Amino acid sequence: MQNKTLNMSEWFYLTLSVCLTAGISLILAKSIISIPKNLLCQFKNNHLNCHNKLISFGEKRLIPTDIEKKITNKSNRIKFHNFKQEGIELFSNKAPANAAEKLENAFNIYHEPETLIYKNNAHSESHSHIQIAVSVPISKNLEIAEEILRGVAQAQDEINQSDNHINGKWLQIGIADDKNDPRFAKEKIAPEVVSNTNILAVVGHNASNVSQAVAEVYEQGKLVMVSPTSYSMNIANYNYNYNSIFKVVPDVNILANALQEFYIKRHPNKHLFICYDSTEYVSQSFKSYFFTSKVNIVSDDDDCNVSSNNFQPATAISQAKNKNADSLLLAASSQKTDSFIQLAKLANQSDIKMALFSSSSLYTPKTLVEGQEAVKDMVLVSPWHPDAFQKNPFFCKAQKLWQEKVNWRTAMAYDATKVIIEGLKRNTNRQELALELHNTSFSVSGATGKISFKSSGERQQRQAFIIKVVEDSHTDTGYDFALIDPIAKNNSGQSCNNQ
Repeated sequence: MQNKTLNMSEWFYLTLSVCLTAGISLILAKSIISIPKNLLCQFKNNHLNCHNKLISFGEKRLIPTDIEKKITNKSNRIKFHNFKQEGIELFSNKAPANAAEKLENAFNIYHEPETLIYKNNAHSESHSHIQIAVSVPISKNLEIAEEILRGVAQAQDEINQSDNHINGKWLQIGIADDKNDPRFAKEKIAPEVVSNTNILAVVGHNASNVSQAVAEVYEQGKLVMVSPTSYSMNIANYNYNYNSIFKVVPDVNILANALQEFYIKRHPNKHLFICYDSTEYVSQSFKSYFFTSKVNIVSDDDDCNVSSNNFQPATAISQAKNKNADSLLLAASSQKTDSFIQLAKLANQSDIKMALFSSSSLYTPKTLVEGQEAVKDMVLVSPWHPDAFQKNPFFCKAQKLWQEKVNWRTAMAYDATKVIIEGLKRNTNRQELALELHNTSFSVSGATGKISFKSSGERQQRQAFIIKVVEDSHTDTGYDFALIDPIAKNNSGQSCNNQ
């Protein structure tokens, strides 16, 4: 058999055919590679490694293993770790029933919110379900992240255990770590939330500057955001017509006004020294509100700025003493709690003894653990306290679920999630959910009572409560936060300790 010799024309067409085939193959390969993995990861049956996703419904662990140190029994600590890790691996490998069992075993050992959320997500896989997300500062402030996640997890657990769920559908919640970083949240977290069309709303964010940064992204994506803890007055921006942005906490000025009125009424002749954090808008606003009031302030604007490069707590308190200050306002920020607690401790040395006042940022167990006797009698203002809401079941249920007391962030996160759940009961259309929350007939009852919204997305109810650090032998720290001056007097009631 003779080999056929190709003529010039045949060689040309053969070469052209090979080049075209190679070119088309290369273009197709580049196109496949260029598809964002987060879009491919939305499909249930894909086999890609999706662990680089920023939002986890149970595919990976976001809460660090450091929390396991709180489990004092070594055997239980090992069991919790193994059960949770096995549950996450089973969920990632599409075995939700087995994952739910492992995660439930883990939660029974240590009541931790990420575990409960993942357990509920795994249970939901075998039912018709809908999804929302929550964004918290896990890697920046784990304590605050867990406080918020407790409220979200409790609301999810309640609705998934109810008879009708959300019109027959279970609720899944994805968790994201925004690091309390405005740029990261805006460029990474918010776009991933918006691009996942299964996510119908988001609870978040924690810090006001983060919520401000992401608001426009959610607005453009027509995705409802309900912030549980952002006090900033600009969150429902008066300079921009946001329709999808809501918050359940009052403006910072409402809280500052309540504390200022209490201060003037109880301490009209005291000399006030103010410490604040210039890097946080809420802290600045809280301080500024007092500077525009009739309070006798002896500090200058930058006498005690905890973010100043040359800030020294001892120097600040010494300066306060030199100015004859007998009271100290800590316009605290969540990122600098250590500095503010140190200021409180120095202010209560035997030769100084200053009356202490603070924003809600120090309404946290850390203040009691580290402050101890030094923070006794400190007066704070908060949007929630368990004794402020008569017969409200939230606090007792929370204490039973988490086996510890919860604070205002947990209550507000619970309410933010309840708002979304109630809205989804009315309409599960992502783009129409905001209309339901804006409807004048919309309201829901939560940990802080009735919740409804103004057209701006601000909450209608203006609530602020004055609380005080008191001695309490029934607590682990020996101290607790007690309600002393409810603004909404008709809401005064009892906590679980009194039942």
